[in-house]
Amino acid sequence: MRKYNDKSNVISNKLKKIRKEKSISQTQLCHKLELYGIVMTKEDLSKIEHGNKIVKDFELWGIARALSVSLDDLLTELNLEFKE
Repeated sequence: MRKYNDKSNVISNKLKKIRKEKSISQTQLCHKLELYGIVMTKEDLSKIEHGNKIVKDFELWGIARALSVSLDDLLTELNLEFKE
C-alpha cells in the first residue's frame, strides 16, 4: 500500500483535532455519517485518525459535512506543506 509520510491518509491529525474541538465523540460522528448513508464503525474512524486507513472520497465528503467544515479544513496540513 502506498503511503504519504508513513500514513494511509492526510486528514488523520486534522480530523481528530476538529472532532475534539467540536466535542464530538467517534461514536457520534459515526451516527452523523449514517445520516448521509455512510456506514463507518468507531474502529474505522479510529484507524483513520491514526493514519492507518485509506479514506474514500465519499467518506471525506461525509466527514467534512458531518463536522460542518470544508474539505480544505480537513486538508489544511497538506495544503500548508505544498504552499509556495
